Amino acid sequence: MGIANGIPDFLDIRIKTKELHALGFVDYIPFLSIIGDGDVIFCFDKDNHIVALDWFNSGETEELECDFSGLLLQQIAELEERKNEMVKLLEKGQSSQ
Repeated sequence: MGIANGIPDFLDIRIKTKELHALGFVDYIPFLSIIGDGDVIFCFDKDNHIVALDWFNSGETEELECDFSGLLLQQIAELEERKNEMVKLLEKGQSSQ
């Protein structure tokens, strides 16, 4: 049974944790990944620190100097920046036609 009725597996933290542990990363609990940037996921480590885990390429982690809410706010700001860049590109493309 999932966390909520109808939640897709890719959003179920229990399923994602089992998958990560099956790959050998048993000291990490994933909680955030950026769609389109699947090589790095944000996790809690065994000491409750937030780390960026490059699970696909190197298996290395980078401990982040922020708390959970700080990381979320940073990621929201970066998402907003990417959205604004896409809007500019779309506007530029429409004005050149």
